[in-house]
Amino acid sequence: MGYNLYRSDSLGGELKWLLEIDQPSDTSLVLEADELGGSIAGCWALTSLDSLMPGPSGALQRNESAIGDTVCTDNCPFYFLPNVFTPNLDGRNDLYRPFPWKFVDSVDFRAFNRWGEMVWRTQDPDLNWSGEHMGTGEVCADGTYHYTCVAYTRRLIGVVPERFSGTLQLLGGLKSSEE
Repeated sequence: MGYNLYRSDSLGGELKWLLEIDQPSDTSLVLEADELGGSIAGCWALTSLDSLMPGPSGALQRNESAIGDTVCTDNCPFYFLPNVFTPNLDGRNDLYRPFPWKFVDSVDFRAFNRWGEMVWRTQDPDLNWSGEHMGTGEVCADGTYHYTCVAYTRRLIGVVPERFSGTLQLLGGLKSSEE
């Protein structure tokens, strides 16, 4: 007559009751990451429930089956960075930000100029770099900047660091001859 859904948010974690499905004809359920603490990673199991019947004491009770097979799902994190931004205060593309991202707790993002000097660093996954040099507060010169990034992604086995690097173009800052 129904089902109990159990979930663990990690591989090998304790399965805890999540919800009761009281319509046995419902064969699908959609849960959003926001409803599950921001992550779909987890292990899932069902039990079956029979109809409510009076027990020996006369109180209504139902029987619950043993937990069935456990099925685990993982997040599919994504974090992609653009290759150009224009911090010229025209209201368009003024901040260096990632494309819409998912399942990233934090980052260690560092931008370097052509001489290898770190000009900006953040742990915020939204980045929001305005093109300013972190030491001087001045807008950096137009040019190519190298970046390194470690994105700490939420996975079934826990938080996993994913490392990548690349280059980006800063356009509309200072002229490169002003460096």
